[in-house]
Amino acid sequence: MNKTARSARDEEIVIVDDSPAFLRALEAHLRHFGHAHVRSFQNPRQALDALGSGELAVGLVIVDLLMPEMSGIEVVKALKRLPNMMDVPVIVVSTHDEEEAVEETFFAGAMDYIGKPLRKLELKARVRNALRLRAALEARKAHERQLAELNVSLARANAELHRLSVTDPLTGLHNRRYFDDAVEKTLSLAARHGTEATLLIVDVDYFKAFNDTRGHLEGDQCLRSLAEALRDSVGRAHDIIARFGGEEFAVLLPSTGESGARAVSGRIHDNVQRLDIPHPTSEISDRLTVSIGSSTVTGELPVDEKELVDTADRALYVAKESGRNRTVFSRPKRPV
Repeated sequence: MNKTARSARDEEIVIVDDSPAFLRALEAHLRHFGHAHVRSFQNPRQALDALGSGELAVGLVIVDLLMPEMSGIEVVKALKRLPNMMDVPVIVVSTHDEEEAVEETFFAGAMDYIGKPLRKLELKARVRNALRLRAALEARKAHERQLAELNVSLARANAELHRLSVTDPLTGLHNRRYFDDAVEKTLSLAARHGTEATLLIVDVDYFKAFNDTRGHLEGDQCLRSLAEALRDSVGRAHDIIARFGGEEFAVLLPSTGESGARAVSGRIHDNVQRLDIPHPTSEISDRLTVSIGSSTVTGELPVDEKELVDTADRALYVAKESGRNRTVFSRPKRPV
């Protein structure tokens, strides 16, 4: 039986005493009380080596106070320095019951002190109480481990729920909810530090016609491929890509002016072209293309999310009306 499977009653009771006669008598008492697993040591250093190895499942240690090679108090102190023995109760037995010796014994870390000669009923009660304390400590530790594991599981579940709540299930990009929070923070930082920020709204050209001719499954795959192209087009960890709705995507670029937005939008067009997705019903190309509306703001002209999005949306409308497959750049004209 392994140590983790043993009950408290199955754990070893270890006796440390230099007297063979006392060891035999104490072993006999303990076995009479029903404790089958009893191990004795006459040499305290050998006992410490065995206990420190971690190979024994120990529930209680009974140690004599007065031994020639090492005192019981020294043994108790050494036991309490062993990681696997810190919570194991120790009973010290001795013919000396002076108040100073008793106090020093408890200060060293012993749980109890029994005077010699031993009285069987007292010994039985003290051993039973020590083992009950051991069992209670182990139960509490097991409960604490369960609570810790539960807390970890709950934290992971909450993190996963949060991830799902801000993720678009089709593309794996952030969703509109995440974007709304992110754009508010981005605009707040821009206003605080007087920096620029840019929003790109990316729309698939003639996507309804694509779905009508190639089917919704191909349409979903098209959007997933476009999401990858957008990921490949931004170069910074704090740039944010979100599915804005339907075939529209938002690319939020903190601390980015119009020149940076031109570079990103250029990469987007190039990466979409590399996808080489056939679009036979497009009126401008036999391959998939996108139109982009760009809105750049500066902290010197603070705006809210609505003004930022409306400006990018108007620029997107101009891009579509002027032939599609292009980017139109704009800036909000008025403060909120």
